[in-house]
Amino acid sequence: MSTPTGDNNRRILVVDDNRAIHDDFRKILVPEVKMAELSAMERTLFGEDAANQRSESFELDSAYQGQEAFERVKEAEAQSRPYAVAFVDVRMPPGWDGIETIGHLWQVAPDLQVVICTAYSDYSWSDIVAKVRYPDQLLILKKPFDNIEVMQLAKSLTEKWVLSRQVRRQVETLEEAVAARTAELLKAKESADAANRAKSAFLANMSHEIRTPMNGVIGMTELLLETELVDTQREYAEIIQTSGKSLLAIINDILDFSKIEADKLELERLEFRLSDALFEAIKPLSLKAHEKGLELACHINPEVPEMLVGDSLRLRQVITNLVSNAIRFTESGEVVLGVTLDSGPGGPEPVLHFTVRDTGIGIEKTAIDSIFQPFTQADNSTTRKYGGTGLGLAISQRLVRLMDGRMWADSEVGRGSTFHFTAAFGLGMGTDPSPVLADLSCLAGASVLVVDDNETNRRILEENLRAWSAVPSCVASAVEAIEVMDRAARLGQPYMLLLLDNHMPGMDGMELAAKLRDNGAFHTTSILMLTSADRPEDLTRSKELGFAGYLVKPVGRDELLKAILAALGTNLQRRGGSRVPRVQHSGPVRSLNVLVVEDNAVNQKLALRRMEKLGHRVTLASDGQAALDRLAVQSFDLVLMDIQMPIMDGMTATASIRASEKTSGAHVPIIATTAHAMPGDREACLKAGMDGYVAKPLDAGELVREIEAVVGTTSEPEQSPKVREPRPAAPAINKHLDRATALARCEGDEDMLREVAAAFIPDLAASLRGLEEARGKSDVSRFAELCHTLKGNLLFFGATELAHTAKSIENAARQAGTLVGSDSLDDLRSGLEELRGELERTFPQSMARV
Repeated sequence: MSTPTGDNNRRILVVDDNRAIHDDFRKILVPEVKMAELSAMERTLFGEDAANQRSESFELDSAYQGQEAFERVKEAEAQSRPYAVAFVDVRMPPGWDGIETIGHLWQVAPDLQVVICTAYSDYSWSDIVAKVRYPDQLLILKKPFDNIEVMQLAKSLTEKWVLSRQVRRQVETLEEAVAARTAELLKAKESADAANRAKSAFLANMSHEIRTPMNGVIGMTELLLETELVDTQREYAEIIQTSGKSLLAIINDILDFSKIEADKLELERLEFRLSDALFEAIKPLSLKAHEKGLELACHINPEVPEMLVGDSLRLRQVITNLVSNAIRFTESGEVVLGVTLDSGPGGPEPVLHFTVRDTGIGIEKTAIDSIFQPFTQADNSTTRKYGGTGLGLAISQRLVRLMDGRMWADSEVGRGSTFHFTAAFGLGMGTDPSPVLADLSCLAGASVLVVDDNETNRRILEENLRAWSAVPSCVASAVEAIEVMDRAARLGQPYMLLLLDNHMPGMDGMELAAKLRDNGAFHTTSILMLTSADRPEDLTRSKELGFAGYLVKPVGRDELLKAILAALGTNLQRRGGSRVPRVQHSGPVRSLNVLVVEDNAVNQKLALRRMEKLGHRVTLASDGQAALDRLAVQSFDLVLMDIQMPIMDGMTATASIRASEKTSGAHVPIIATTAHAMPGDREACLKAGMDGYVAKPLDAGELVREIEAVVGTTSEPEQSPKVREPRPAAPAINKHLDRATALARCEGDEDMLREVAAAFIPDLAASLRGLEEARGKSDVSRFAELCHTLKGNLLFFGATELAHTAKSIENAARQAGTLVGSDSLDDLRSGLEELRGELERTFPQSMARV
């Protein structure tokens, strides 16, 4: 008998209570001639190959009842000698019938191929299928048998058993391979996730580390520029400020790109007003455009919905990038931002089509696709004229994709470029706070003359005026304006309002206004000046000429409408004082009592001076716990909260403040002022209960806007105090203290430097004690925090070497969890002691105040 293998199993079990049936199967499937003898004769007659091709005989076993068959199959499976086929009779009294027997056999041998042998129709095929588990492994053989049919069934079913086992082994092999590969992929994913987490942590740390000193550089430079400087000093300070802001823009690009690459950037879904978002984006860029003599305009098609749902911050980021690029690459002409409705009006998800068109240098067609690649610019030569990281367009394109849109460009060298992008937004449900909703009856039929040499500006103004039911006429020069106005006056229909551009070839707007003032025929015409350069002398001149308003381009629809309504005598948005509304410079109404929570002495002084210049009263707290103690005994209009501080951080302090307010019912506005500026940090601060967020280095304008948004008001900046001339510096005899560096960072103000020193000397003594305590207790975390705080202050006083030592100790503590060698610690401690002595000798008055 043969032993079954995976590729050859010819074992058959016959289950029937009739012994004659077993004999019949044996005669058919097991010939009496011995196989060995037959093979020998075949080799003699036909050769070896023919003998090898002779199929083997079947191995046949018998069972006379269902229970006996079950035991045989069970034993065969246990011995790894399974049956391939079973021929099973239906009627086998007593005990199990054939159908029951099959069910039991498949419990122990699910691969078994079964042939039902019956002379009766005890079960229909549907009954059998309903009762058995594997109908695809089941056939019916009617008695009496046909020998050929039995032989064919035996051959085909044993082969099927073999093939099914092979398939199963292949499937198992594939499943094992898939499982192994899946495990590898999971491991690779875990490694990639860990790498991304490490990358994100590194970027967040670097963001904080870079932004903290940048805050001092940019902030102190802004304060320095507000002092009396000679021309050379002002030029140098302006270069420092420009370079600092450029470096900050590069940092922001790199952090944003890294966040998008890691798929960690998610868009907000908040309601916003489109026109506000667009003009907030382009208004800060107008100065650069006007310096180059460019017209900067924004045209929003009237059919575009005003209230949308989406991420206005990221939309502004894309607009800012495209418009600033257009200004950079345009030397003359105009830059126009346009918005139209790309999808049908009234849809639940409007798709907007944005364009930024310029009249600049243009782009070669072969370079258009490449400019959207990271770190790529149209001009990559070493002598390229225009700077930048080459990340702005790549970031913008990916942000647009997140908005379910696309970005592309058209360009012609020497004639300019147009950048397009689409973006999908939700339709806002809120009420549009626009003054367009006010009573516009005073504008119905009002005759308005638009005088502007720029065709785009004329078209935008004309479209807006017609939308407000006014009757506009447009001319391109002052000479044309005089002719048109003379003609209207002779007809007894003088214009009610003149929208006048200031910078025009030939006769400018101021000259035209002066001529009109001298002509009594135009005394009933109100004049609104629209200018591209916000110069104090122009404002003074506009008041002398009696202008009804003075607006700086680009002018938004709301801003323009408010000015027109005020000029025509309505009370909407009318304020006391001058008739010249300057929305962008409108003054706040009250001073605020502000709590500044900041552990860095330099940043404390910087915040104190900034808030005082804005007319606010300031109280300082050096950490979150100190802020809680102060809030327990005093109320404040606003809290500026740093995040990373010793004792209690800003997040914990905010959570404690919000928890206490649940019982008191009060709410103090909190704005985060932090060097943590990774994408997602703003959201984390707002989620923690803060009302606003400004990243360090603090931009004065951004801080003012955030305070207005959170508190609803700021205050007019006070006149800068007269700065004393710097006293001659003492000879440089100090080892660590660089008095000239410290004085420069205080705008040359000796009193300010003494104040900072007075704050730092006791703080330094406390830091020395803290370092000793942390070192004695091996408190690595506390030691690192102290080194971090010291580092920025040491740089302020020019103690560069000590600052580097503090930084290396902090990095080792945070990364390795250990303190560095005793030599470095001793060097830091002795250096700090020496610096303290130098400060006390240099600023004895400061010690007297401590």
